[in-house]
Amino acid sequence: MRRFGSTATWECLPGHTLSSGSLNVTCGADRTWSGAPPVCRTNMCLQIFHDTSTQKPIMFWYKDKAATVDKVTGFYFVDTVAEYACNDGYAWMDPDALHTRTCVDDEGWQPVLAPRCLPMSCPPLESIFYGTIKQEPAELANLYGVTATYTCEYGATVTPQGGSISCMVNGRWSGTPRTCQPIQCANPGAFSGGQVQEIATGVNGMYSNNSVIEYRCNTGFNLVYPGIALDTKYYLSITTGAGVAIEVGRRECSPTGWLPTPLPQCKINECSMLMSTINVESITYTNGNAATTP
Repeated sequence: MRRFGSTATWECLPGHTLSSGSLNVTCGADRTWSGAPPVCRTNMCLQIFHDTSTQKPIMFWYKDKAATVDKVTGFYFVDTVAEYACNDGYAWMDPDALHTRTCVDDEGWQPVLAPRCLPMSCPPLESIFYGTIKQEPAELANLYGVTATYTCEYGATVTPQGGSISCMVNGRWSGTPRTCQPIQCANPGAFSGGQVQEIATGVNGMYSNNSVIEYRCNTGFNLVYPGIALDTKYYLSITTGAGVAIEVGRRECSPTGWLPTPLPQCKINECSMLMSTINVESITYTNGNAATTP
């Protein structure tokens, strides 16, 4: 009944407490209720969520015990503490800031802004000679999760082997930063029955990429090039300064070594077999090394 002398009792919703006014009022003789109507404000905090890409699930604590959201209201009680943690490979954007938030009566979660985590950084990669470095994704340059791929110019190779390294969870690169080293072909060495010389120096000096060496046979020898056709880039006829036509062989230093792979050869010139004539018993041939053959 709402007659003179009756009392009315208010009740705040679950998760709310009286902020001002009164929960109990009385019907007066003047047919008005005594006191100001109550104002109920929440004494709980809304659910909050972590950044799944950079942070581990939030741990909630209430009175030093693990807490969960209230099943009735879907809120957290005042004095609940939310504890944040970064995922592996990530670190606090502000190491000196609070990494927890507390549910405060009539204020919500404090601090208002949640702590943030950023990818761990690896030492910056320095630019290289004879090549380039491409980091993908570009927005993570020198940060955890990025892969750096080395590409060398023609005539240079990645050293040490393996063209890619990645920034790992511990803030270190998965391998030694690479370099691009110019190709250096082996010294061609001596050439039996002839001479070999460099006729075109490579881009990085003797016997480097694009170097060209030429093989010539000594007098009395003829150059042959197994597997290589005559009158091509590597096996051709030239005329010497003395006006003598000779065959020469050539090889070029490439990223895979000397090309062509086979070596030219010097074959000693031989005269035709002599025929016996009348009254000749035999013919003996004596080579330059004093060896004799019938």
